[in-house]
Amino acid sequence: MGVTYSTCDYCKETYYDGDGYCHEGRREDGNYCYRTWCSKDCAEADGATNWDDDEGYYCDCRYCRCEKFTDTQLLNYLLESSDMTRESITSDLRKSLGVE
Repeated sequence: MGVTYSTCDYCKETYYDGDGYCHEGRREDGNYCYRTWCSKDCAEADGATNWDDDEGYYCDCRYCRCEKFTDTQLLNYLLESSDMTRESITSDLRKSLGVE
């Protein structure tokens, strides 16, 4: 049995996720946005609303509503909607930095 720690997606603090403060975003369709927060304050500051006391989660955060996106989501969208690949971007960046 191990001890699990997480990083708050809002304040970036590390917290023990077994202490009752681990809240996860959940959309109306039941899927999770996988944002986690160390406190209700951080969840609310990150735009989360609709705390469910029975289930212990927030739903309808800015990420669930597609008002904000993670850097990974943005990068994946750009890569998929262009002719660029990770490899071509890496090559271009290396050339621009003078590293070959």
